Amino acid sequence: MRLGKTYRKGGFINEKVKSGSRNVAIVGPYLSGKTTLLESLLFVTGAISRKGSVKDNNTVGDSAATVEW
Repeated sequence: MRLGKTYRKGGFINEKVKSGSRNVAIVGPYLSGKTTLLESLLFVTGAISRKGSVKDNNTVGDSAATVEW
């Protein structure tokens, strides 16, 4: 499936992408790569100019303090 097209019964239908915000939930278990995935998606789409690092605690998606065991 390619971006910009939606699959419906019977095939692909061209749709224009509407501007505006989109809500997405990235769900997974602890240490499964959710933050890294989010950073990569934002970087590839041009929303951020560089990827942050989980180790350096400078990612866009970090909203809670890092727990050190």
